Amino acid sequence: MSDRDPPLDARVDRPLSLIGAVGWTALVVLLFSLILSLSATFRPGLSRELVNLQICFGLAMALGALLLTRLHLPSRDGVEALGARPTPWWLLFAGLVVGVLLQAPALWLDGWISQRWPLAPEEQERQALLFSFQSVGHKVAFVAAAGLVGPLVEEGFCRGALFRTLRRTHGPGPTVLITTGCFALLHLDPRYAANAALCGLALGALRLWSGSLWVSLAAHVAFNSVTAVALLGGWVKLGESRPLGALWGALGTGLVLGVLAAIWWGASRSEVVAQAVEADED
Repeated sequence: MSDRDPPLDARVDRPLSLIGAVGWTALVVLLFSLILSLSATFRPGLSRELVNLQICFGLAMALGALLLTRLHLPSRDGVEALGARPTPWWLLFAGLVVGVLLQAPALWLDGWISQRWPLAPEEQERQALLFSFQSVGHKVAFVAAAGLVGPLVEEGFCRGALFRTLRRTHGPGPTVLITTGCFALLHLDPRYAANAALCGLALGALRLWSGSLWVSLAAHVAFNSVTAVALLGGWVKLGESRPLGALWGALGTGLVLGVLAAIWWGASRSEVVAQAVEADED
């Protein structure tokens, strides 16, 4: 901090409205487009390379989270502005379990949408090219970008900066719904917005009940990592027209809801978690 900067406790935090949250989300999308266009000037075709897409998207969200917290939560340090508080180990493990189990309802929903609105042949070809990797190093870079970098910046923006700012002046339900909507908007392809909303509700619930960004991040890392490995192995294809059976989809959804209920029950009886949740409202 320079001599000209006011002390942290002298800086005034600003509330965030629904319109403001959507505006910040739109800004991140704009930043992504600008950064992606800039990256393409270095090498033709780079804007269509999957790892580069992840990196540019991550930079845009990191910048968005930084600007949002500095404008709306200037009195908080970076950790507190994002809600990255310590949390019990069992909550982190439970978050990982939720992330893995979310695969079942997500695959069912993706298949259901693809059956009713199948991809055009040219779009199928474009996606096949997008997920074609020329080397092991490229595959590792994809898993790292999708499974670690992506969740880190997405959670930092949605369940970190947005959630933390909204929760100070909004109830728990509206906060989860608004951040879920913004999370869906960030996934620019409308075909995947419903899936993003499904996952966003679960991640928002984890963030709300735990009072810590680390729990929703653990779930997000697990979900994306399993998806990335499944895509590389060819076991799952985006836009697959053959959906997961309704029985398996319902079973997976039931398991997710059961684990979430257990998390809520356990978190509501933890003094450490209660303090973290209370800090979100400050």
